[in-house]
Amino acid sequence: MGFRASTTDTSLFVYCSKTVTLYLLIYLDDVLLIENSQTASHSCIQELSRHFSLKDLGPIAFFLGCLDDIQSIEGFAIFLGPNLVAWRSRKQATVARSSTESEFRACATTTTVVLWITSLLRDLGVTLSETPTIWCDNIGATYLAANLVFRARTQHVEVDFYFL
Repeated sequence: MGFRASTTDTSLFVYCSKTVTLYLLIYLDDVLLIENSQTASHSCIQELSRHFSLKDLGPIAFFLGCLDDIQSIEGFAIFLGPNLVAWRSRKQATVARSSTESEFRACATTTTVVLWITSLLRDLGVTLSETPTIWCDNIGATYLAANLVFRARTQHVEVDFYFL
């Protein structure tokens, strides 16, 4: 069908011609097709239905929710220009000892997602004109990311520290 496998995400397949771009994302038994041409999309769906049983489930919906407990909630929103391209709101896997630790861990998580998106965009042929910026509203976490002197006081977040 002319798709090429993404080197960033093994479930993503990309088709590009002069006028048509198709992104085929496969997750378990779900398929998401994003296109800029309804004609090409229809042809792709017809070809896939010759080999697989397909059912259109309609528009995509996302839901967020969480319960109260002592785990911190981390969240981020990643924009490409004015467009929201990724977001998350979830409980952190561990209980933080301070807001600085919680925010620092959230920055590390956000950094991994930004790196993945940058790599994915490169795979899709999109070059960023600027280096991505991560904003953090916690002064302690910002100082910790920028200053190695605080290392002795923060050995419990050492893995995330070395990542950032």
